[in-house]
Amino acid sequence: MSEQKKVCCVIGDPVSHSFSPVIHELFAKQSGIGLAYTAFHVLPEGLGDAIKGASALGIKGINVTVPHKTLVMEHLVSVEPDASAIGAVNTLTLVPGGYAGSNTDWIGLKAAIESHGCSLAGKKVAVIGAGGSARAACYMAAKANCKEIVIANRTLEKAESLRNMARECGCSASACLLDQIMDFHPFDVAIQTTTVGFGKNINISPVPPEFFSGLEIAIDIIYSPWETEFLRLAKGKCKTANGFAMLVHQAAASFETWFGESLGSEFLKKAVCELEEKYARREGL
Repeated sequence: MSEQKKVCCVIGDPVSHSFSPVIHELFAKQSGIGLAYTAFHVLPEGLGDAIKGASALGIKGINVTVPHKTLVMEHLVSVEPDASAIGAVNTLTLVPGGYAGSNTDWIGLKAAIESHGCSLAGKKVAVIGAGGSARAACYMAAKANCKEIVIANRTLEKAESLRNMARECGCSASACLLDQIMDFHPFDVAIQTTTVGFGKNINISPVPPEFFSGLEIAIDIIYSPWETEFLRLAKGKCKTANGFAMLVHQAAASFETWFGESLGSEFLKKAVCELEEKYARREGL
């Protein structure tokens, strides 16, 4: 490795499946930046040591994936206001004394929605789920000046906590149990953030078919499988998108944070298509 190369990485548990090295390799090639980007498997009990070690080694930037996005905040020099409001960090940038944390998930989701010609301004948004990704989705919707957010979750307490966060961001918000979501119908935008549709739940949708009536766009942050049952039910009724474009755009925001290099909307549009093809080949889709 030449001295001119910068070193960045992604940490998680598990992390071997991560597509981030492929994404950042393309970004580095476009920008002419010498970059070595790899994935490190970090267990929760070793997270603090991993952050200290990376800082000592001078690793310029770190992407953080599950399950470390909240716990990592305890090991940082500072946390950006957006990440603090969301309660999760996915991007670390080397600064004197350690790392500064930020969150680009909400930026990636917003860019993914806008890439389909949709705006959230003045729209009624359904957020399904109340975990970390749902927090980023609610924060994004509030920042985008949506009219109202409805958070639906299996447990009301978590949905209400997220509703309160959205209200603190200045947005009208309601919370309900998942099986009550049709009481708030119709919606303009739906963002599915749960693991329903993944793994053992691959053929299940968290909402009924009639939910999609009147929607402008339905987004599922899952991209493996490429088309969840949620998106299959939405197809033909509204625009649909999985989480892959969000993955690429949040990575782009991280890259730009580390290197101060704008990748540009036209390049990113082509990059999403190129990376989708690479991902499909890797996964045999």
